[in-house]
Formats: sequence, structure tokens, C-alpha cells
Amino acid sequence: MKSQSAPSATLPPQVHVFIRDWLSSNNVLLKGRGGNILIDSGYVRHVPMTLALLATPQGLAGAPLAKLVNTHCHSDHMGGNAAIQARYRCPVMLPQGCLLYTSPSPRDRTLSR
Repeated sequence: MKSQSAPSATLPPQVHVFIRDWLSSNNVLLKGRGGNILIDSGYVRHVPMTLALLATPQGLAGAPLAKLVNTHCHSDHMGGNAAIQARYRCPVMLPQGCLLYTSPSPRDRTLSR
């Protein structure tokens, strides 16, 4: 039996995927008139690579980042949040279940009242 490859898909130009090796997370950059959105920030040790990728023509190339969205709270998806937020001054969107792992957490703010 002859093997068949899956049909390849082409992403629209507003969607760019930064594909990394299997020991890191990939990032997805959504470019739009309403602002540019980065999905996940990768490991903290990969921050220099992430910032360099964002500076390329396929990345932001100097354009602002409207927000950073984390899919979930694993270190390979949110380790670079602080550096990206510092560089681009953008809000970070987290799943609600991750809020207890932020500093200060909503729980800490409640207990300090």
C-alpha cells in the first residue's frame, strides 16, 4: 500500500508560528488591526531567543504587542512573561485557574486586607 502525506495547510499572513525544538514551547503571533497578540512566552531560559524572534520581520519588527496570552500555567508556556511584559508593556492574560500562582495572587491580596 502506498503511503500518503497529509495535505499541507497554509496559514494566513496574520498568523506566524515560531517553531522551536521539542524541549520548548512554540509561540503563535497573531497580527491584526486591533493589535498583535502573542500566545505563550516559552521558558525563561529562552527569553533572549523569544525576544529576538519577536524582533524579526516575521515577528513584530518594532510594532507594539497588544497582549500576551498564556494557554496554561506550565513553565514552558509562561516562563518568559515578565521579560516580554517589561519589553512591550503589554497586559498578560492567564486562565483563571492560574491566578493563584501569580504574585501577588488574588488570595494574597484578599488575606492582606
